[in-house]
Amino acid sequence: KKAGYTEVLYLDAKEKLYIDESGPANFFGITRDGRYVTPHSESILPSITNKSLVTLAEELGMRPERRRVAVEEIFDFQDAGCCGTAAVITPVGSITYGERKVVYAKEGKAGPFSSKLYERLTGIQVGHHPDTYGWLSPIHPGRLRCSSVKYQEYSPFSRLAERATRRRNSGKYFCGGR
Repeated sequence: KKAGYTEVLYLDAKEKLYIDESGPANFFGITRDGRYVTPHSESILPSITNKSLVTLAEELGMRPERRRVAVEEIFDFQDAGCCGTAAVITPVGSITYGERKVVYAKEGKAGPFSSKLYERLTGIQVGHHPDTYGWLSPIHPGRLRCSSVKYQEYSPFSRLAERATRRRNSGKYFCGGR
């Protein structure tokens, strides 16, 4: 924090050569040839959000890979992000490793792949896109009580998340899960 960084990428404990995760979220990078790459590590918890993004990346023509990701590969990615339940996708602005820095979010904007994946996933969640995977289940009135939650700005996608929150609070409730 003192050096001006807002988050950290954790490397594998044994060799300290491979990316494990980013703080409270899973990490992914998009290669210059359009592959969605996410770390495979026994040290991190599996993520439903990341699994969903792998499925959507494949649908969008990216070739998903879940494998060991050498930290040096960050310089080959054209886009990068962190994903998890609360954040959905938080785009990575830049990563500094040693004396080198790579910038992904040009002019403060999320990369095109992160944006497409975010729009597709949240679009399914709020009913703008059909759920062809069976990820959503309707919540029937009387069976579940929902409380109102105010959205806090966690990412550059706040406007879309705000619309999603309004839609969720409009009476059309869905519960994610398999």
